[in-house]
Amino acid sequence: PSEVADLLDIAYEGRQAWIGVPLAATPAEDARAARSGTTLTYGEVHQDGLTKLLGPKGLDLVGRGSRRLLELGSGRGRLALQAFLQLPHLRSVLAVELVATRHCAAAVAARRLVEASDGRFSLQAALPTNDAATLGEKRGR
Repeated sequence: PSEVADLLDIAYEGRQAWIGVPLAATPAEDARAARSGTTLTYGEVHQDGLTKLLGPKGLDLVGRGSRRLLELGSGRGRLALQAFLQLPHLRSVLAVELVATRHCAAAVAARRLVEASDGRFSLQAALPTNDAATLGEKRGR
């Protein structure tokens, strides 16, 4: 939807690709992941692909009556933010990211959206360290 695309453009300053932007895990984050038997590989689903993924021929969140979405490894938060904007029936969208630089990029995008929303959205930091934040729409979601 065009309104969602416009809001994502605001949040991510019109960027679709992040080639050359340092979003890699730190050596300490990589070591922690390796000890857990995993890696912190990064990749994103494009906006059109996500619309298809969440739609009737994909996860069909509307048809299933889904009320919550959990995204593990949320990176810059684009998938979570798009789902939040595109699917107003969702009561909550929870995005979890272990790599600090990616989480910070998501928090900055959420702040940009709030600042440009003329009061439509709010952002609440849940912890003083800003490790967690809550983005909400002021229509009671």
